[in-house]
Amino acid sequence: MFFSKKQKQPKQPPFLRLKPVKTTGCFLKKQIIHILFLTTRYIENTC
Repeated sequence: MFFSKKQKQPKQPPFLRLKPVKTTGCFLKKQIIHILFLTTRYIENTC
């Protein structure tokens, strides 16, 4: 089982390269929403 996992690792990078492109978009959206939420909360607290 461990041997088959080591053999599959070199084949994974090209597939993993495509995945981050999709995840980074979602990650950026979540970060922007989180930052906006924090800023609005901060403004509400200060005003």
